[in-house]
Amino acid sequence: MFRKKRDDSSSSLSLGQDLLPEQVIDEARSYQRPPAYSRIWTTIDDIVSHPVSLNYFRTFILEQHEISAQTVDFLFACTQYRQHAADLTQEKRVQRVEALLEGYDEEVEISDEEMNNIRSSLKSSDSSASCLDSVIASLKSLLEPTIQQYIQSPQHAQQCVDFVTQPDILLEDVVYNDEFLVPFMSFLELKHSAVLIHFWLLADNFVRSSPHMSQQQIKEDVVGMYKRFFSDDAFQPLPINDTVRNNIKSSVESGEDISSSLLSDVEHIVYTTMRVYFLPLFLNSDVYAKFVHDLQRKAIEDIVKQHEVEQQQQP
Repeated sequence: MFRKKRDDSSSSLSLGQDLLPEQVIDEARSYQRPPAYSRIWTTIDDIVSHPVSLNYFRTFILEQHEISAQTVDFLFACTQYRQHAADLTQEKRVQRVEALLEGYDEEVEISDEEMNNIRSSLKSSDSSASCLDSVIASLKSLLEPTIQQYIQSPQHAQQCVDFVTQPDILLEDVVYNDEFLVPFMSFLELKHSAVLIHFWLLADNFVRSSPHMSQQQIKEDVVGMYKRFFSDDAFQPLPINDTVRNNIKSSVESGEDISSSLLSDVEHIVYTTMRVYFLPLFLNSDVYAKFVHDLQRKAIEDIVKQHEVEQQQQP
């Protein structure tokens, strides 16, 4: 697959199929990438889809007393059902939804009309998988303002601190979270390797968007990335070996075989280089230490501010 090669100053890498040791080649071939999201959750979809994040949010809800915790729990249950509904038989779908409705609490903020619509949808095999979609959308809309308050709360700050001080941080946690990504990019700048993340962010977005793109759009995006990272006069030349570069150049210049998979090998080379080589360095760097310190300071400041507000509100 590829091999890392570092100079004495650790300032650059040369990437390519013949440049990585065998143990990294084998590991990269067998490595199963985690889901493409950060575990520092900042959107309502992320928060209500993961039990750990949900627990922090639930604590915040209980202290606010504006929306019932049962509403959050019901949304989580509905979301879990929706994620797995396509893999269930019609009979299992009906059983799961009926169990949800039996456990429905009156404090869950759903109208009688919505509940009746769910029960009606269960009778149709075509809509049973999506019978909770309108309720999920309604509850998300209801919770959205509270989510924004939560993001600014001491609970969320503490969640971030708890997370970034644990040992098993993944590359996905860093690159799919804007707050986490900024110090990582700064670190790569210091290592004279920022081109890796610049290329990877574009390539990753391209790979995930390409199924919804026309062939012409795919071609234009590939050519654009080629000119920026691989051509002889590239603005940000990516440090890959000549064999890989010439293969891409040949495909682009001939106009043949320009597809979403053309850059997939290079994307994986860069991904693995960041994961295997740069992520451990980043997590042990002064840049990361400052990032954690700033989060901890913010968490303390948020707690103090919340305490002051509560003191002022007391008669």
